[in-house]
Amino acid sequence: MASNYFLDTDVDQWSIRAAFQDFERENPSFSARHILHKLKQKITEASNVENEKRASAAAKLLQDWKWVVNNVNVTAILREFRQVSVKGAQMRKELSDCRTLSLSYIFLLSLTQKCVLSRLSPDRKLALVNDLHIKKHLELVEDDVVLACRKMQIVLQNDDQKLTDIEASIDAIKSNSSSQQVKIAAKIVSALVHRFLAYSEPKNNNEQEATITIELIRPFLLNCIASQLRGIKFEWQISKNGPFTNHPLNQTMIPDFVLYVDPISTVSFELFFVEVKRKGNYSNGHLESDLVKLGKEMQIAVNKLVLQKVASPEVVGLLIEGDSAVAYKMDLVYNGQYRMIELSRFHFVRENVNDISLVPTILEKLHQLQVIVEQTMGNLYKSLEEENCVDLTSYARIACESPLAMKKFKSENK
Repeated sequence: MASNYFLDTDVDQWSIRAAFQDFERENPSFSARHILHKLKQKITEASNVENEKRASAAAKLLQDWKWVVNNVNVTAILREFRQVSVKGAQMRKELSDCRTLSLSYIFLLSLTQKCVLSRLSPDRKLALVNDLHIKKHLELVEDDVVLACRKMQIVLQNDDQKLTDIEASIDAIKSNSSSQQVKIAAKIVSALVHRFLAYSEPKNNNEQEATITIELIRPFLLNCIASQLRGIKFEWQISKNGPFTNHPLNQTMIPDFVLYVDPISTVSFELFFVEVKRKGNYSNGHLESDLVKLGKEMQIAVNKLVLQKVASPEVVGLLIEGDSAVAYKMDLVYNGQYRMIELSRFHFVRENVNDISLVPTILEKLHQLQVIVEQTMGNLYKSLEEENCVDLTSYARIACESPLAMKKFKSENK
């Protein structure tokens, strides 16, 4: 009979690392994922013994192995959700975005979109959302920011002022304030003055709506996030490759905007993505929606962090359609469960002076994303120095191609 570390070792001396190493020595040809699977079986065996202390300790380990909230096994719910998605794909059914994402082990968690949470009772849904800590790092801006935006709005609404006078007034608001948040808001409004007042060149009839949107959000992304993080780099509409050449997780992503760091010459680590929704345009060539595309890009980025043994790997993303934006965070806390968590919804400004009042809220939402990016950067650099390394490679999965649905033919006579 094969030995069982969790039956042969005193409970007070249990160590997952030691159990893993023992099993690895006995089975050198097994992969890490296979070893973890076997360890879980052995822990399950230990949880069924009559020794109450041993069984209780084993049960606790099994709980830590899966996502449990208020005695609800969320991991089991997610796996069941994915199994239904797989069956639907095999039958060539047309899948929703959340179903398509689940094929790649990406689970959309949102209170506003149809997803796995939609099947839960209100009480369970609330408990699960509270466990996600969606509002962590979300802070209100200073009152001075709201007042400054109101002042800038009044300045821009004065039709008698020349452009140079307007710019001078905004510069004065910025220089007269000691608040860093006010200065950021003033820089953003200053960058958009031409858009607000239509002083820019007449729009080309061929200018795409997505291009206009990118121009309107650019000052926010650069001033709220990129300029606030030392060592961060950014690119607009650039192809970014997966982890390493010939690596099994190697894939390609082409986001509209990406923030990244490249402390290693062979790989860059993407931490923040932006996808601008285009009508009828599937830019990755796989007939995938922008939400699915964003989810897979974030998964690739998380996998890079996992390969580097970064603790608490998290990346963020924005999906923008017109002036509406949805912010997401993705993590990998549990085995094979990429949680794509909706953090917030908000509106970017349009080419309208009245929209300056939206700037404070936008700053709040983007600051939350900035803090998450900053923390992941810190964990990344610690891992490069071999500090606080966490091996989650057994948790990682590879994104699959989205299935093509076989739609039923419908007669026009019906």
